[in-house]
Amino acid sequence: MLLSGCNKNAYALSSLSDHHCLPGQSMGFCLLPNIPIAIEAAKAMYGAEKVAVVDWDVHHGNGTQAIYYHRSNVLTLSLHLRFG
Repeated sequence: MLLSGCNKNAYALSSLSDHHCLPGQSMGFCLLPNIPIAIEAAKAMYGAEKVAVVDWDVHHGNGTQAIYYHRSNVLTLSLHLRFG
């Protein structure tokens, strides 16, 4: 497990990340910010120092960005892909 110290990095693929949920309110059918909750748990329980979130969707992950906008220890990238 990454947070046990055996590895230096890891990748987690997640869907339905609720990336529209803002710090103080739900938005766009997103009720809880699942990825930020997992990040904060990893920081609190295991001392995770730096995290990068790559949000690959057809639209902007505004909630995740808003939650970490003023924090230098979490990098958020939102890639917007359109087909057709």
